[in-house]
Formats: sequence, C-alpha cells, structure tokens
Amino acid sequence: MRKAILFLMTIFLIPLICNAQRYSDQVVEIKGIPEFGILLDQGWKFKAGDNPDWALPDFPDDTWEMLDPTPDVRDVSPLWDAGRGWLRIKLKLDSALALQSIVMQVQQSTATEFYLDGQLIHRAGHIGEDPADVKARRIFADELLNLPLRPGQVHTLAVRIGVQKNMPYATWAADFTTALTVRVFDAYQGSLFVKNSDNSKLEMFNNGLFFILFLLHFALFLSNRSKKANLYFSIFLFLYFFSGAINSNWTDSVEVQYIRFYFILLFFYSGYVFYYLAIQKILEIKRTKYVFIFFGAIGLIVIGSQYFYQYGSLLVSIPFLLLTLEFLRICLIGVKNRKRGAALILGGSTASFVFYLLFILAAARIIPQGDYFFWGHIYYFLAFVVLPVTISIYLALEYSFLSKALSRKLREVKFLSEKNQRQAEEKRKLLESQNETLEQKVAERTAALNQSLEDLKSTQAQLIQSEKMASLGELTAGIAHEIQNPLNFVNNFSEVSSELLDEMNQELDKGDIDEAKFIANDIKQNLEKINHHGKRADAIVKGMLEHSRTSSGEKVPTDINALADEYLRLSYHGMRAKDKSFNADFVTDFDPNLPKINVVPQEIGRVLLNIINNAFQAFTNSEFFPDSYRDHNSELKPLVKVSTMKNGDNLEIRVSDNGPGIPDAIKDKIFQPFFTTKPTGQGTGLGLSLSYDIVKAHGGEIKVESEEGKGTSFIILLPTQS
Repeated sequence: MRKAILFLMTIFLIPLICNAQRYSDQVVEIKGIPEFGILLDQGWKFKAGDNPDWALPDFPDDTWEMLDPTPDVRDVSPLWDAGRGWLRIKLKLDSALALQSIVMQVQQSTATEFYLDGQLIHRAGHIGEDPADVKARRIFADELLNLPLRPGQVHTLAVRIGVQKNMPYATWAADFTTALTVRVFDAYQGSLFVKNSDNSKLEMFNNGLFFILFLLHFALFLSNRSKKANLYFSIFLFLYFFSGAINSNWTDSVEVQYIRFYFILLFFYSGYVFYYLAIQKILEIKRTKYVFIFFGAIGLIVIGSQYFYQYGSLLVSIPFLLLTLEFLRICLIGVKNRKRGAALILGGSTASFVFYLLFILAAARIIPQGDYFFWGHIYYFLAFVVLPVTISIYLALEYSFLSKALSRKLREVKFLSEKNQRQAEEKRKLLESQNETLEQKVAERTAALNQSLEDLKSTQAQLIQSEKMASLGELTAGIAHEIQNPLNFVNNFSEVSSELLDEMNQELDKGDIDEAKFIANDIKQNLEKINHHGKRADAIVKGMLEHSRTSSGEKVPTDINALADEYLRLSYHGMRAKDKSFNADFVTDFDPNLPKINVVPQEIGRVLLNIINNAFQAFTNSEFFPDSYRDHNSELKPLVKVSTMKNGDNLEIRVSDNGPGIPDAIKDKIFQPFFTTKPTGQGTGLGLSLSYDIVKAHGGEIKVESEEGKGTSFIILLPTQS
C-alpha cells in the first residue's frame, strides 16, 4: 500500500523536473540535470514488431508513433496489444556537461534490451523468438545503469521491449506496473538520490520492532493462556513482521513480485483482523454477528479491488481506513464503559489515524514532505508503530497488575494452606486409626475375591475341557459312523460265506465235486471282499488316529483340500450318528492347484469341524430356522458347501450353508467366549472362540458373512507362507 501511495508523490514531482529538458526536432537536449534527475516521458517513438535493424541510429523512424511508456503497462495500449515492439529516442548532451558521467535509473514491469547507437548496453529479462516467450524482470531502484553519452553528439537510445501477459498483475502496486520509466542522472546525483530515497533501514527497524513485540506477547500468552488478547496481538505482530520481511527486494522476477504483493495484502488484512480481535478482547466488548459481516464486507472490497484495475489502489486503501475507524469506534465504547486501558488505546488509535492522514497529505504535497520524502517516511512509520506500541505498553501494565494481584492471592493461599495443613494433620491422626480397620477389611475382601477368581478360572478350564470333549465326541461319532459301512460289508459277506461253506459240505457229501468247486469260488470272492473292506476300515482308523491324536503343536506341510474333505465327511456322519432323521446335502469346490501350507493339522481340523458342525446344526435348530422358510422353499434341500481357493498371499477356506442366517443383533458376538445360541446344556459357547484363537495363532483371519433368510458363510484366511 505504501508503494502505491508513494507513487502519488512521483506524479507531483514530474512537473518540477520537466523544465530541465528541451525538445527540438524530436531530439531531447539535456542542458542540465536537476536534483531529482530528468524523467524521459516524452520524445519516445514506438513501433510494434521485432527487427534488429531498428536499433541502428540511422534507421528512418519518421512514421513511428509518439508514445509515453511511463504509465501502467496495461494503459500503454500499442505495446500491450502487440506484446512486443521497439522504442526509440534521440538524446543530445550539452557540452557544459562534458565532465559529468551520465547514468539512468530504470523501473519496468517488462523485459527490455537497451541499445545505444546500435550497441547493446543493458538487458533485463528475456525476449524470445516466440511472442509468448517473454520473461519480465525488474531493475532495482538502487541499480544505476551506465549511459555513455558524448557531449554535443546526437545519440539514439533504442529499447527492444516485450510484455509478459500470463501473470497476475497487482492492481495496487502502481510503481511496479509501469511499462518503462527512465530517469537520467549525473552519477554523483544519482547515487545521492538513491541513498536519500532508501528507507530500508527504517523498514528494518520497523520489522525488528514488530518481531521483538511478537516474541514478548507470545511469551506472555504462554505464561498465561487465559489471556487470549496476547495471542491475537502476537499473531498480528507476526503477520506484520512477515509481510514486511517478504516486502524486501529479494527477487527481480516481476511475476514473483506480483505474487508477493498478493501475499503481503493477505497478511496485511489478516493482521488487521487479529488486531481488531485483540483490542476487542482487551476492552471486553462482546463479539456480535455484525462483526463478521463487517469483516466479510471488508474482505469482499479487498478481493474486488483486483477486478477494478484502474481503481485497485483506491479500493485497497478504503478497507484499512474503515478498519482504523472501527478501532476508534470500539475504543470509544470502551471509554464509555469505563474499561481499564480504553483511554490509552483510544489515544494510540487517534494518534495512528492522525499520522496516517499526515502521510497522505505529505504524499500529496499539501504539507511539507521534507527532502527525499523524509517527513513522509516518518509519518508512515509512526502511523503503523504508535498503536502497537501503545497496546504493548497497556498489556505489559496489565500483566504487571495481574502479577501483583496474583502475589496477593498467593499470600492468601499460603495463609489458608497453613490453616488447612493444621486441620489436615488433625484429620491424618484420625484417619491413621481408621486405616488399620480398613486395611483389615480390605485384606479379608481381597482374599474372598482371590478365591472367587480361582473358582472362576477353574470353571472356565472345565468349560474349555467340556468343549474339547464335546468336539472329541462328535469326532468319535463321525469315525464310528464312517467305519460302520465297511464293517457291515465284512459282517454280511462273513455270514454269506458261512452259509456257502455249509452248502459246499453238502455237495461234497453227495460227491458233486464241480458244484463244490463253484461254491468254493464264491467263497473266495467273498473273502476277497471281506479283505478289501477290512483294509478300508483299517485305513479309516489309521487316518482318524492320525488326525485325532494329541497335537504336538508343530506345523507341517498340509494338504488343506484333503483335510477339509475328511472333516466334512466326519461332521456329516457324526450328525447322522446323533440323529438318524437328519438329512442334508454337502458339496465341495476345491482348487486343485492349492499349495501345501504349514499348519498344525489337528488344530485346523478342530476349526473346520466346529464350523461345519455349526453349518449342519443350522438346519436342525428350529429356533433359528422358522417354519415360514421351510414352507416357501419346500423344494430347496439343506446344503453345506466347502470350497477352497488362492486369495492373494492367503489360502481361503469358505464354509457356506443355505440356512436361515445369523441375526444382525448377535453377529458381532458369535466369536465371544461363552456366547451360544444353543439350548441350555447343549453347548458351552467356546467352539467359535477357540476356532478364532487357533486361526489367529496361525497368523490368519476368520470372518463371517450372513444375511437372514439366505444363509451364512464362514471365511478362513491362512497365510500361504508362515
């Protein structure tokens, strides 16, 4: 903002320095150089396009149009529309200035190449062959460029100039948006002008002051977090310090410069918001919805200023003026409500507002501004420093007041603490006598609780053993039912063979040898079948003993397809052994390419047996298998399906049934210990809990998918590599 207002000062200085040059036949004659240099805003000719010959001094430029390149780059229409072109001006240095070295100060928001009499003397930025290939660069104000003019000779200063259009031009940084401003100095006068115009030391002092105050008030907030005014004020001070820090000349990129301006504007406005919140907190003025409406309107004005290019500087200045007036308003309310410190802050706000007005009046030359705008810089510095310093003084005094009040409170607390300590000592003696009684009661109750805990552990161990015995009983029933089939064959063929032997003896008594041999052949075939079914029963017993013996806990490579098939059949035959009327279909869908995985077969077999038994039992439990399901699906037979497949790095075993499903209300409880839906005395509720622990111990996962009325699927995932 300060840069924009300082630009107003330049406008008032222009009429004072224009009389230092004279124009004759389109040649700018430099008779003398005043204190503030000569602004070359007239005598320039312009032609759109790009031709290296246009830099030559003898190139005819009579048909070129006259152009002032000093306004805003968007207001120099011929250059902005064309995107690139050439400027030419003829200069003649008076012989009286023969002993002076001539330099020029250049401000621009474009890319330029300076040619003197056809020779390149300076370049700033990049102008490529493509009209869109332009990178604008600024020349710092303290960088004076050499301009080697010979006295009495007419020189041609040609400037190849290009505009970078694809960047966010700041509407309120008027002194940086000029297309090209050239000011001619004597070397000594130029260095003196740059030195006296430099206010960087004042800005560094300003930024340093804000940073020190930020550290002070942030430390005060950390020491007493209930005082939010210190927090808001420290945030304001940091934002002002940061905006001042990034406002320094650290880049010559015009695009980065404009982006930096927007951040400065953002930090500046955000700082004012926290500034307002700090003062409002100090004066204890209640925050209303109108405050947010006010700040929203101010923010819209700031944002809208970027869409009114010609009036952006004015629109940016208005919000901060309104915010300053709002500060004065709430300070007056604080004074009216007799808030401590309100008068001090009102005085600081008034002084800040007055110094801001003096700065604007000095920039407009209505009041003396001093050499090189000395008083203008002082007014600007005081306008932004007086109120923060005033608030810092108030907050420091407030902190001192609170410290004294806290000291008084501490003395009161110390007195009360000593009194309470005496009373506590009396109570302690009374409690010591009661503690012995309490400790005795606690010991007795602890012993009772320990006994109850031991009883509970014993009961849990019995329940787990009961679950294991129930599982073993179901396994034994399945084995018995599986062996029953080959034993029936052995018994039947034995009886038939015995009858055949009687017949063979009768035939031998009759002397019919051929018939006896024929019967002997039948007996031999029966014996072969007896031997076959005996071996079949032996294989079943050996296999079941292998899977039923006590687990060693050692993992071995196991064929999961074979294991699942065995326990599916054992579960089915076990159900049939317990209930002759039970009937259900079962199918398998095994992946033939499954690898063997390292598991404890007996433990995984117990998991499969528990889950498959639950699947078969779902069809026998009428409580969870309503009659309506049977009536509407009378043609659908109960079905249990066991399938295996490779699932990424896991092996998946899925046990599915088309039963009634699991209600959503109990789905999350089925893996909990001792939870069961079976009638009392028919289950311990440990089957799925133990299965869950076994699968987890193998590094796997077990989960359930179920929908009421459609069935249930238990999915076991085991890692293929242990």
